[in-house]
Amino acid sequence: MKYSNLNFDPDTILSAGAVLVDYPTVEERVAFIKRAEAALNEHPEIEAAALLQRYHSTVRLVEALGSYVLIDGESYAREEDYPYVHYNRITPGFFRAMGVDLLEGRDFNLSDTPDSLPVLVVNRSFASRHWPGESALGKRVKFRSRNERPWLTVIGVVPDLLLQGIENRRAPEDGLYLPYYQQPRYLSIGMVLRGKTDNMSRLATVLRTEMRKLDPNLGLMEVETLREGMDQVLITRNILTNVLLLFGALSLLLASLGLFGVMNFSVGQKGVEIAIRMALGAPGGRLLLSVMKAGMRQLGYGLALGWLISIGLAGILEAFLYDVDSIDLQVCLVVIFVLSFVCMVSCYLPARRAVLTQPMELLRYQ
Repeated sequence: MKYSNLNFDPDTILSAGAVLVDYPTVEERVAFIKRAEAALNEHPEIEAAALLQRYHSTVRLVEALGSYVLIDGESYAREEDYPYVHYNRITPGFFRAMGVDLLEGRDFNLSDTPDSLPVLVVNRSFASRHWPGESALGKRVKFRSRNERPWLTVIGVVPDLLLQGIENRRAPEDGLYLPYYQQPRYLSIGMVLRGKTDNMSRLATVLRTEMRKLDPNLGLMEVETLREGMDQVLITRNILTNVLLLFGALSLLLASLGLFGVMNFSVGQKGVEIAIRMALGAPGGRLLLSVMKAGMRQLGYGLALGWLISIGLAGILEAFLYDVDSIDLQVCLVVIFVLSFVCMVSCYLPARRAVLTQPMELLRYQ
């Protein structure tokens, strides 16, 4: 499946997940993650590697965690006025592993610890929405919570990387990234790595080998490229889309057959009128053009009504489509062209037959 405007190449990034059940304390998990990150980044076949907090299937770019936040200097009168963002915790080098450059500021590093200044990186959508026309660096954001949460200082801005989820591309893309080592939590982790070659099968073998060296009991889940993971997430929707495409094609075929039959019969009933006009000296070409104009006028009324109905139903179809407008201009033009061609043929054939027939003979048959 094709994906547009991702800001990263899903074919060159390998992802995997794991659950650190043998590392129950935060200290043990942090120590293992640092060893894993170092081993992967030091491997000669790996360009860059990083780990991230894994919520459900975040590595597959399903929606990450979300929360309401406060922007320093802003006030909010109503509950719905608070900005809503998606976020994740990542280790240093995540953006390099994703193959993207920071637009502004710096990446996280190992000095971003629980004892250092609380920091975060925001994506382009978040920065442009809340600080349009000015630098986001140094701005402060705080998670809205019943418990007192610290202010986080923005140290970098990155392109949008689908934090809102591959299935929610029409949702706002506002997102935040937090340094994993500053507040490590869950047992589940994700891994993303980019190799120095395009051999993803070899890269998967390297990942499994290195993880086995660190912990023979650690099981890796969903070792796949980001494209494979994205396709897997959207497989049900893709099947449904293909079914809708099939029904759409069948509907167009049935509409064309029905239109041909109705217009052919309708023009055929005008044989007497055509014969009388020809007997009175009307040119056959003008009669033929008149019949086709009348047929196309009726088709125009039908297409206008269908267009209005399709606009009303667009919202329902939009929920089943990925990265596609509910009303596609190209599809509409194809439908209009096909139905117009069928209408012209269905009007032209019986009208031409009537024009080429002698008026008296046509009247006798009628």
